[in-house]
Amino acid sequence: HIVPFTEISEAIKEHCREDFGTVIMRRFMMRIAQDIALQEECSGLITGESVGQVASQTMASLACTQAGLTLPVLRPVIGMDKEEIIAISRKIDTFENANKPKPATVVMLATNIEVKVLGDMASRLGESKNKA
Repeated sequence: HIVPFTEISEAIKEHCREDFGTVIMRRFMMRIAQDIALQEECSGLITGESVGQVASQTMASLACTQAGLTLPVLRPVIGMDKEEIIAISRKIDTFENANKPKPATVVMLATNIEVKVLGDMASRLGESKNKA
């Protein structure tokens, strides 16, 4: 599924404090991913997040991005360093795709489906889900 996210991203930039922007954006992405996963009868979300790889991946930020979700969020590489994650991504043949330039993109696996959340905010959330 590819979900437009540009309008949400722009609204976050316009209405939210800059230091919260990334976490708020990820929170919207997780909500959309969960909605799609539920429609597809999936039992969870799987992400490639790990603690400390980027500034927004603190324990507090990770907890905030999944707050309010009902599906479990699995993070199989949570404690790995960058080199370990790269090695795994090459082994499972996702390295090249993960490193292609993508504007405002995050890839989340929800059990057996791939949810590509690209870039649109709360007023457009329902509309975006219906387009997916």
